[in-house]
Parts: sequence; structure tokens; C-alpha cells
Amino acid sequence: RREIFKANHKFYQSDVSGYWGEMEKRDSVLITNDKMVKDVMYLNNQRYHTYDDYSKLNSIFSFPYSYYVLNKKNEKQLVSIIRREEKVKRLTYERDYNIHDKTKKDSLDNVIKGLEDEIDIKVLIAGEFESFGYNHPIKFKSGNLFGYYPQNEKAKYKRLGKFNFFFAEFETERGRAGWIDVYGNEYFKGK
Repeated sequence: RREIFKANHKFYQSDVSGYWGEMEKRDSVLITNDKMVKDVMYLNNQRYHTYDDYSKLNSIFSFPYSYYVLNKKNEKQLVSIIRREEKVKRLTYERDYNIHDKTKKDSLDNVIKGLEDEIDIKVLIAGEFESFGYNHPIKFKSGNLFGYYPQNEKAKYKRLGKFNFFFAEFETERGRAGWIDVYGNEYFKGK
């Protein structure tokens, strides 16, 4: 499972593995050191999540391993964090399974720790939004209008329901009713 924890005013993510009573945190990764951030959570509104078999349907909706909710003093942000994770996985595998020399292992540990600052935080939504977990897109509000991320680039619906399978019912500013599918296509009701 993955877990978010706070240490020295910084938020980290760590892979936690092992058996009951024998859990071990491995390879902590910096999420943010912004002192304005009060809390960081996954889309399930928790500081941890377990690895699940995400179905094709779920993978259409969101990408749980790269989206985080940052709670700042005055706003909530949905962010995508692009980091050196693939590089770290490769180096960690190399360290744990292919290198037997202690000096080389220590050297790789230093390289992995040196990559800590190689992150890019992209704010996708700032303000009001709801994450329903991994099974739904993220509903956001801008002004008095709503939208779903990643289906809508901007809010444009006066009323927007939850997704029921692949469709969510909506009403536009001008009162036209219809459905939006998980790919962002709109289908309007007849007159």
C-alpha cells in the first residue's frame, strides 16, 4: 500500500510493504514542502490507499497514483505530481536485486535521495471540488457552474449529477438538458 506522512513540515509518500505486524516504509518520496499546505490526501480522501486491480472502467475515470488533494490555508487544490518515480523504481530494483556490493548500494541510496527534488506539481483545479474516490471523475465548481475533470476544461453546467455507469445528467446555463459520457461527449435530450 501507499501512505502519505508528514515530517519536518514536508509531506512524503512511502510504499509500505510486509505482513501484518511487520510493515516497513520504503523509499519515501517528497510530495511537497510548501508550508502553506495543511494536508495532502489521495482521491479516496485518506492518507493511504491499497493497491487494487483497477478495472478498465476505473482507469477511464482517474489516475490514482499521480493525483493528490492539497488542502492549503485558503483553498483546496487537485494536483498532478510528475516525479522521478520510474527512475527511482529502476534504481531501487537495481539496488535491491542486482547489486551485492555494500559500497555500490550506499552510492545508489544517495542517488535515489538526490532525486527527491525532481518533481513537478501541476495544479489541475483550485477552489471547490469533490473527489468521489477512484471510481468517478472529479466534480468541480467555478462561479455558479459545475464540470467534471478530466472531461471538461472549464465549468459549464448549471446542474450536474453523478455518473451512473458511463453517463452523468446535466443542465446547461440556458436550460438544455442532456448527458455527458466519461469521454466528455454531450448528448442532448430532444425538445
